[in-house]
Amino acid sequence: MTNLKEQAVKMIQYVPDDKMVSVIDILKLLNNVFDDINVNAVKKSDSVAAWEGFQKYIGIIPYDIDEKAELAEARDEKYADFN
Repeated sequence: MTNLKEQAVKMIQYVPDDKMVSVIDILKLLNNVFDDINVNAVKKSDSVAAWEGFQKYIGIIPYDIDEKAELAEARDEKYADFN
């Protein structure tokens, strides 16, 4: 056991039994904080991996697209019923 953990155990040994509920609540809270940090680290790395995977596909179009013509066609299709 590390020195810090030994110090913590010694401190807890001197806590009266009626105050142990508070100590346990604090320890549970700390465990939740540490779990959240680990979960966020995993989510962040998953997010970064997904973003890097997405970036591989940017610009892979086998033919030239006329953006203005595509937008005009889509607009005409969308508003065809209003004419």
